[in-house]
Amino acid sequence: MLPGVNQSPVVRVNQSPVVRVNQSPVVRVTLEFEQGSDPPCGRLLDGEAVYPFAGWLGLASALEHVIGVGAPTRSWPPADG
Repeated sequence: MLPGVNQSPVVRVNQSPVVRVNQSPVVRVTLEFEQGSDPPCGRLLDGEAVYPFAGWLGLASALEHVIGVGAPTRSWPPADG
């Protein structure tokens, strides 16, 4: 016996730890941009509905509406545009 060495039998199994990830369902969208528009203007299509947008914030709002993150509580599209 070697001093300072644990002599108990050790069984090691080469296994990767199980990692569980909560994955949201994939949402596929199509973006249609009006060529040359500045700010960007166009439509976001999700297969069920069409969301017109103007500008980067409008695009972000349309994306949020489709994926459900921070979705606005008002009806879509906005009354002003």
